[in-house]
Formats: sequence, structure tokens, C-alpha cells
Amino acid sequence: MKAGLRKGPGRAYWDGVADQVGGYYLIPILAEYKSQEYTGLLEEWGIGDDKSVLITDLYEAAFGNTGIYGYLSGPANEVWGMDISAKFCFRAGEHFKRQDLDIGIISGDAAMIPLSNDIVDVIISPSTFDHFPEIDRALSECHRILKPGGKLVLALNSADNPFFKPGVRLAERFKKHEYQTDYFYSLRQTARLLEQAGFAVGRSTAIMHVPIGLTTLIEFFDRIDNPVADRINGLMIGACRKWGRLDTRMKLFTGWWVAVEGIK
Repeated sequence: MKAGLRKGPGRAYWDGVADQVGGYYLIPILAEYKSQEYTGLLEEWGIGDDKSVLITDLYEAAFGNTGIYGYLSGPANEVWGMDISAKFCFRAGEHFKRQDLDIGIISGDAAMIPLSNDIVDVIISPSTFDHFPEIDRALSECHRILKPGGKLVLALNSADNPFFKPGVRLAERFKKHEYQTDYFYSLRQTARLLEQAGFAVGRSTAIMHVPIGLTTLIEFFDRIDNPVADRINGLMIGACRKWGRLDTRMKLFTGWWVAVEGIK
């Protein structure tokens, strides 16, 4: 997931990623778990019902993982997806058509969002702004286009989880390296960034609680492709999901992403 204005990767970079990447970076069971983490968070926080919603990238949807969009297309009045890559916009649009989802598409840069002031109720940023350095500019743009009282759900690569960044670096070295992942943020840093952009900070949590080593084990059992292996994977994912539902601050040290609510 990504976006950006120029010190970081731009439109040409992400169009190149679209040309080079042959498939989604998560196996189906992990992709489904990720979608459930986001949709569960939105449901828990009561965000998206009967609102105009902008989602800040289309990387997931470009590979057919339209979970957030499918969830929001029912209760929300209007759902838009934005991406800096025209190629990802086109691919996502094809998937939306095939799945009969009425989703608007904006080809644009999160640091220069092509929308007028005070126009959307909700923005969901699912680990978009941690792929380029101009996060302050992107957050200011989000604040600008939100209606008064509007909300931003901001998810970023977690720096509170001590194992996540090393795990990402190992995956980049020994597995598929699809795009650069340069920036990681703690809950405290994320809250400070939101405040600097003019937001009041609301609720917070961490999501996607899969230990890095367990990811490799799940991928191994997925390749075996038999009912016993599927059952084992289901049990492991179920345990991760159960931990994620607990009301404990310890989740900050196990989640892949911190998720914080900003209120205009």
C-alpha cells in the first residue's frame, strides 16, 4: 500500500510495481484475516455507516482483495478508492466490476488529494502513509478534505512491535520484495502526527497479530493443501484473532499495524 509526493516513490515507481508484481503478497488465509481485522475495527468503532468514505489506496483491490470495499459498499452512501498508480486504479476497477461493487476511483496523490475542502465524512488509510516521508503533508490533506467532525482511521507499520520491522526486513531479503517499506511508527508518534495536522486523537489499537515466524509456518501448511493442514492453519489464525480481540494494551507489542482515530 502506498502513495506519496516526491521525496518518496512517485507515480512512475508504483506503476512499475504494478508491472512487476505478479500476485498478492499474502496467501488467501492471511489476506482474509487482514480484511477481517480492518472490517472488524470499523464495525467496533462504528465507522462508515451512511457516510461518504475515501480509502487512500487501491493496492489490495488491484489483486482482488476487496474486503474493506465490499464491507463499506453496503452501509456507506458513497465509497471512493484513491491510488497514485493509474495501473492499480485500472486493475481495482476491473475487480470492482466483476464483483458488482459500486466504488468510485480517484487517480491521485495522497499528498495532493484532488478533492475540495470539507467533502468526505470518513477517510480510511490502511498502511498507506508509511511508504513515503511526506506523511505530515498527507495528513494535512486528509484534514482539509474531511467535513467538520469527520474521522480518519490511520493505520501505520508498527514500531511498538519489536519484531515487526526485523521480520519485514527478513521477508524482503528472502521472500518477495514487492515495494519499499521504509517507515514505522509507534502509537505515540502516530498520535503526535495527527495532532500536528490539526486532529483530535480518538481511539487506538493494534491489528494483525501474527508472529513473524508463524507467518512462515502458515505459508508452509498452505502449500501442503490438505484438510489437516487447513485445519492447523485455521487454528493458528483463530488464536491470533482471539488475542486481537482481548482488551489489553499488550496488543501494541504484537500487532503489525497501529491504528489510531483522528477527529476533525
